[in-house]
Amino acid sequence: MPLTSLLAAAAVAVSMPSEVHIAYGDEVSEMVVAWASSIPEKDGYVRFAKQNGSQPPTSCSSFQLAPQASQLAMNTSADRTTYLYHTVLGGLDPSSTYYYCVGFTEDVLTDPVPFKTRSSSPESTRVMIFGDTGNNHYWSTGTVPTIRKEVENGTVTAVVHTGDFAYYAKDNDGKQGDIHAQEISNLTGSGMVPFMAVPGNAEVFCYRPPGIPLWAQCMEDYQMRFIMPGYEKTHSLWSSFDLGYAHYVLLDSEALLWCGASQSQADQLVFLKNDLEAAQKRRADIPWIFAVVHRPLYSSYNSTGEQLAMRDGFAELLEEYKVDIVFSGHVHSYERTYPVTGNYTITSNATVDEQPNNHYRNPKYPVHVITGAAGNGESIDKFGTYDWTFSAFKSIDIGYSRLTVANKTHVELDFFSITENEVIDNVVIEKDL
Repeated sequence: MPLTSLLAAAAVAVSMPSEVHIAYGDEVSEMVVAWASSIPEKDGYVRFAKQNGSQPPTSCSSFQLAPQASQLAMNTSADRTTYLYHTVLGGLDPSSTYYYCVGFTEDVLTDPVPFKTRSSSPESTRVMIFGDTGNNHYWSTGTVPTIRKEVENGTVTAVVHTGDFAYYAKDNDGKQGDIHAQEISNLTGSGMVPFMAVPGNAEVFCYRPPGIPLWAQCMEDYQMRFIMPGYEKTHSLWSSFDLGYAHYVLLDSEALLWCGASQSQADQLVFLKNDLEAAQKRRADIPWIFAVVHRPLYSSYNSTGEQLAMRDGFAELLEEYKVDIVFSGHVHSYERTYPVTGNYTITSNATVDEQPNNHYRNPKYPVHVITGAAGNGESIDKFGTYDWTFSAFKSIDIGYSRLTVANKTHVELDFFSITENEVIDNVVIEKDL
């Protein structure tokens, strides 16, 4: 066989991982590592080690070998399959820097990538939050490099996606989903900070792999790529995690509106009530609670019937347990509300806790933030002309939200406009303990 053929055969035999990203595990001491390949590699490997000294390692050859990775085969068309891997790194020390490498043999691995573990006690954090991305120049040349720069500067603790990813992952024989997942890896610094997510309506289509319950069989691309806490029970449709002074609860709007199943939404509401009850008992130490769900409960965009359904499905519990901020997307723009409750129509407004526009103190109701302007694969959603009293700020700029949880009493939220290359909205939320 000619040398060129031998080299080509060797390249096919062992591929390098793509789409590498990490996520918080079920425990504070865990981190999930996930990646992909277009070749059906038999095994997947991760080596990891705690940072030793001030200099970063140059290889992973001496690192600890993680548990064997799980493999999921996703048939994106009749003749194309994406192979998805994940494993859990356990027993990690809190507030520590680790390095990890990923590969398909014990020796052929990526370069070492650092990540920081969560603290065992609350600390200040800074989270990037956005949704409705898609593969286009606004996303790939705007949002992705801008956030990646913040990640590499060490100012980002984690990233949260509010749903609607690739528009649509199944397109082009599934290559659309692969391209977008690689962009997510790029945005997080090739897996330097955790990427947490909820599904949106753009994730609704079926590959129907075995082993996933019927009610969950409409979001396989999302579920197989993104492994959230409690994956074995909820398949990443809803989950929660603690980070610093805050508890985040991640919800599935499509269980309510699309994917079936009344039983699915009933299961989710049981989870939500139990989760919020547990979070409420720990509020002296972790006082902030944030919810993330794809479709908004309040928006100036003209879809009030859908918003009414969302409020009917979620508002009672979110308000009963005094959730501080509800983040969503779906509407391809940015909007921040005043603290708000109740329903509204074209002739009657919701109930607003009147506060200064940029400083909320002890708000009576949740603040709702629609942050679906990170790029999107369709178009910007322009607002109607009606001036809803619950709306504090809105913009059609491309951009993303940044949430800084400073301590037990102060949170700062801003919206960074890619269009203007500056912060165009800012609010401080303060509460007494």
